[in-house]
Amino acid sequence: SQTFNSCKGLTRADLSQSAIHTIESSSFQYCSNLSEVTLPDSLLIIKNSVFNSTGIESVILPPQLKEIGGKAFYDCKKLNKIIFTNPTPAKLNYQRSLYDYPICFTKTDTIFVPSGCRQAYINGGYLSGSIKYIIEWHAVDLSVIGQGTCKVDAPTYIIAGDKVQLNPVAAEDWELDEILLIDQLGNIQTIDEPYLFEMPETNVTARVKFKEIVPSLIQEIEQPVASARAVKVIIDKRIYIMRNGILYDLNGKIAKHKQ
Repeated sequence: SQTFNSCKGLTRADLSQSAIHTIESSSFQYCSNLSEVTLPDSLLIIKNSVFNSTGIESVILPPQLKEIGGKAFYDCKKLNKIIFTNPTPAKLNYQRSLYDYPICFTKTDTIFVPSGCRQAYINGGYLSGSIKYIIEWHAVDLSVIGQGTCKVDAPTYIIAGDKVQLNPVAAEDWELDEILLIDQLGNIQTIDEPYLFEMPETNVTARVKFKEIVPSLIQEIEQPVASARAVKVIIDKRIYIMRNGILYDLNGKIAKHKQ
């Protein structure tokens, strides 16, 4: 079905809310002003010449994609960024009678694939046609401990060497304790202020730990007890602080003990 074939007025195609599994052959072929396309996660097959000779500048191919037809992105002169999200490479189809290599892409020399999947894409025949480089993209997973949040300021698909900014925000009465960066090889790095790091060549986990701010009661009992603000109490050989009628342990938390 050549649904939008040669439609010069089409500049954007957002299919993200659809549940389609296949885009039929030549559906957007020769839509020379089509610069932006968003594909649905449900998509399994892109048939022959679907985006042939369009003005697409970048495309993110969905995580379940299984098949890309011949000339699917043929002669897309502005296409400079193709991101694959499926760890398993989609099958590249082409006509052996006309070409001795997959000719799905002809105007871009680089594709981006999930971390650890470069060899699988090489084995799948992706170093062919105009493609000369297969670069792995990586992800930052957040592990937040305690009360607070942390945002990651970086591209969605990060490549090694990209700068990643972490922006931790502690909840009231909490403060940042530490940020540890853990890569897939088990290497651990402490990230200090301004919480900026360079992406390594693997996925990483940013472990952001917040700690509760504890009132300093011990300093107060060093002052004369006559102030009546804090009183040192010993119960069962344990030291507590009595303050305003409330019993605290030495960490500043309300103490629980047997009467």
